[in-house]
Amino acid sequence: MSAFTGYSERYLNQKTHEGFGMNPKNLICLIRQKSVSNLINSIHIINCTDTALDAGYYNQSHFIKEFMNLSGLTPTGYIKNLLDNN
Repeated sequence: MSAFTGYSERYLNQKTHEGFGMNPKNLICLIRQKSVSNLINSIHIINCTDTALDAGYYNQSHFIKEFMNLSGLTPTGYIKNLLDNN
């Protein structure tokens, strides 16, 4: 991000932490996970590989691991929970 914005890495970390309470990497992860959750909520169907790639993850494994870290559930578990509550 530093090369893209022209600001130093330290400055970006400081400003992101001040504004959002987290570092840029964690903020990007949270935004991607929210985007995926919104997609899942709207269609209730998920192909993990396609969703992972569409959301900018390197692969399905990375997507599932990050989804679990942020939500406490696998994408499949998230959908099951969503469907059970509707």
